[in-house]
Amino acid sequence: MTAGPTVGERLFDEACRSHGLPLPVREFKFHPNRNWKADYAFGRVLVERDGGLFGRGKACPVCKRRPVGAHSSITQMKADREKDREAQILGYMILRFLPEQFDSGEAFQVIKRALESLK
Repeated sequence: MTAGPTVGERLFDEACRSHGLPLPVREFKFHPNRNWKADYAFGRVLVERDGGLFGRGKACPVCKRRPVGAHSSITQMKADREKDREAQILGYMILRFLPEQFDSGEAFQVIKRALESLK
């Protein structure tokens, strides 16, 4: 038995509908040989939600810096760029957004423009 969509997924779907977008495919595997997935696929437009950019966890008591987030280490940045390049070689358009760009609606407006540009 599979679980239904999460609250976050239902909210994302509703935001897509309210911006006139089709519902995306989540965790879309786009590469034939690598296990790379895009967070969302709207046909040939792949969308990545880049969280974890600004560090996370408890700040160092001495320097006040936080440990790097998932997408802010140089290793992960290089891996993300490699993934983006390979998707582009395969004919996909890659759009990356910060969480607040989804919250403000900006991401959905850009996705809509991208889809319209491919018509």
